[in-house]
Amino acid sequence: MARALRAALLRHRDGARVFAGTHSTGGNTLGFAEALIDALREAGFGASDAARAMLAVVNFTLGHTLEEQAALAGEAPADPERLRLAVTESAFPHLAAAVPVITEGDFEAHFDSACDSSSTACAPWRSDRPAGTPGATGAPAQPQNGPGPPSPTPHARPTALRA
Repeated sequence: MARALRAALLRHRDGARVFAGTHSTGGNTLGFAEALIDALREAGFGASDAARAMLAVVNFTLGHTLEEQAALAGEAPADPERLRLAVTESAFPHLAAAVPVITEGDFEAHFDSACDSSSTACAPWRSDRPAGTPGATGAPAQPQNGPGPPSPTPHARPTALRA
């Protein structure tokens, strides 16, 4: 659904900019939110975690598409060579190793990778995890990077989740 939202935003010049910051109550916007939350609930998320995951998907997609449309319109001139020269291995060894990916300019590949990573990262929010796994019913939640989202409430049958 994130891919569909991105495609819809890209179909319109400045689509992401126009959409950003709006709090539409129109049927299409509410219908998209309803469908995404429904998919997340069907994937085992409780209502609160589904809402948070929906906001994360929409906000990530919007931010990524804002950057993409700005770069394509020439508004945010990205100079890969300037970045390569600024990121020295002695000062920024990890960033220097990542510069080839950062500067490749393949927005679709970056988006797809982030979508795949996001669906994996959100998996602990699901309430249908097998017993004995962190965060599952009867097992203590063990956040990996600080405090996580509230414990989900049980709901729906498990299905595959793809952001």
